[in-house]
Amino acid sequence: MSEDTDLLQRSPEYLENLGNVRRMPQESPEERRMKHEAAQELRMNYLLDNAKLLWGTVQALGEDPSMDKKELAQYIQENFVVSHPGDVERFIENLVTTKEGVAKTIKLIKEEFPNDSKTIASEFYKDLVAAGTSNGSTTGSEPSLKGQVRFTPNRYPLAISLEVETEDDFKLIDIRKNRGGFFEESRSYHLSSDVLHYFPLIVVRGLGKERSIGHEEGHAEMSVFMSSLWYRRKVEGRKEETMDRDREVWGWFTDRKPTRSLENIERAFEEAGSIEDEVRKADILAKIKEGKDWHRVMLWATSKAKDEILAEMKPERGNVVWHLKNLTNQGGLYNYFERLGIPKDSPLNQLLWQDYQVQLATQTESVVELYDFYQDRSWDKRKELFRWVLAQVPMEKWGKMVKDCGFLDEADLYENIWGKSEDIAKKTFSTSEYNNPNIEELYCIEEIMILED
Repeated sequence: MSEDTDLLQRSPEYLENLGNVRRMPQESPEERRMKHEAAQELRMNYLLDNAKLLWGTVQALGEDPSMDKKELAQYIQENFVVSHPGDVERFIENLVTTKEGVAKTIKLIKEEFPNDSKTIASEFYKDLVAAGTSNGSTTGSEPSLKGQVRFTPNRYPLAISLEVETEDDFKLIDIRKNRGGFFEESRSYHLSSDVLHYFPLIVVRGLGKERSIGHEEGHAEMSVFMSSLWYRRKVEGRKEETMDRDREVWGWFTDRKPTRSLENIERAFEEAGSIEDEVRKADILAKIKEGKDWHRVMLWATSKAKDEILAEMKPERGNVVWHLKNLTNQGGLYNYFERLGIPKDSPLNQLLWQDYQVQLATQTESVVELYDFYQDRSWDKRKELFRWVLAQVPMEKWGKMVKDCGFLDEADLYENIWGKSEDIAKKTFSTSEYNNPNIEELYCIEEIMILED
């Protein structure tokens, strides 16, 4: 998966750093400790380098939607550290394909309704409502608008973005309550020529709701990222290759429900319920929770939650703590086990929910601490890089990754230095460096502090 491609090559600095760590001796305890620390730092830099590449590529496409695959590849090779060219090329491919699909849709809509932009948006909305959505809001008739409908003024290259002013009009597209908007990865749309066209769609309740728009754009970006994790692999005994996904990056892919594992759990849970001996029943339930089927269902649910948290990190003033409360509200929108067909009041849902809540609390504690740390200091660049770092790690490993890779140590180091002398930091660095430091800059500040003492 890491071989060079026609468009991209592994960066020399990546190969050099990797080789240096691999060649470090590990005979004595001290050597093993030093190699472990070097590997830990390499891992942190690897995640950060990938995050810079992913975020930078999305930014570049947003600033210049005309960029094609070769131009993006050249931009990446010249500006970022490339460690896995094949993975990056798939990301480029999906970005460009999505962007071109959105541009084609906009062109077709304009041809369908050759009037002013307000009329086009309204007619497009009416067609969406008449067709119905996957969320159950099917009317089959043309609605009478109670408010304004418009396309989001700042065009977004990865989705058609529609703003619906009133709650009544929004409910015709999505009947679920307490939603500020939604994202659909593949929305179908019938053109007058009876051609069925598919495109990614964002619909936001209200006009100019920057936080809601940013949240849904966050979903759109992670959708492209997830779709880029498909890869070909050889299967022993077969001539042809098969397609697989890299679960070591995302977790369980949210577009595919763990149906078979759920059926196995339900069957085992039902059998346990028929046992009268409470000790034996508790033992069987413990084994169910330790099994691979339970893990798969939990991984699916936490992967859904991961997508929501990363989306909420996208807006300039996202509120991750508030969104986590929504994600752990069993009677709210995000009871993922109810979406799998398990009634929310059932004993199985209760048991799954308890485990899910524990995992969310455990894996997000350090993440929220760091996010708030960046947010409070307006370190917007660092906050966005952190979002793309988390995208590369399954939620079940977030807590360990944040601690092992030095992100908390970096924050603690900065706090210690900040508390001793904020003026030295301000005098030493430019405004942009001061507001968006990296770990090398922090160590430079530490050295200056030592000299000052």
